[in-house]
Amino acid sequence: MQGTPAVTHLPEPGHLRERTKLINPAGYSTQPPPSDRPVRIFVHGVFDLFHAEYYFAPIYITAVSATHVHFLKVTKNIFPETYLIAGVTTDNDTLRVKGLTVISAASRAEVVRGCKYVDEVVQDCEPVLTPEFMKERQIDYFAHSDTVEPDPYRFVKEDGKFLVVPRVKDGESTTQIISRVLRNRDKYVLRQLKNGASLKDMKITWLKLQWIKICSKVA
Repeated sequence: MQGTPAVTHLPEPGHLRERTKLINPAGYSTQPPPSDRPVRIFVHGVFDLFHAEYYFAPIYITAVSATHVHFLKVTKNIFPETYLIAGVTTDNDTLRVKGLTVISAASRAEVVRGCKYVDEVVQDCEPVLTPEFMKERQIDYFAHSDTVEPDPYRFVKEDGKFLVVPRVKDGESTTQIISRVLRNRDKYVLRQLKNGASLKDMKITWLKLQWIKICSKVA
């Protein structure tokens, strides 16, 4: 597990950034942030098929779409000065907990590292947050959607270090993107062939391809 600085980006001037509304987790209160330095916030995730929704809307935590870029953006904008650390889980841990990924852990970490809202990436991050990790990385807050029992983040909430990023219905998740590809599988097969992919690459038989072509003409 390693932490590396992200790509250097020109910061948005503080007066131009719209603040994100601070929400306390249910039954808990959030401690005030340090005032003498940037606030260190940690998030972790799979970040597979890193994606964003492109639309213009007020950046409030209750109105933002559930995409990777927007999640990181609203988290970055909770406080005027934030140092955002993003943990990217390993392939094995992700396969065990959520299932097969499309992009490898190394590539997922590299993509997140290129996001202008991220200051540091912890590659091959442990999937379970611990007090030891919080202390080692000097984390002020952990940002995540609110959780229910059994709550793996109870200790973070009890310490007043949990920032709620609510789940919302707008936007596309990685699961929805994969489902969209599967729904349009035949179209993507034809697209891949046009762009040089082989039937062997896609594990498609010649007979299956003929069926796909017939169906595409009928549709």
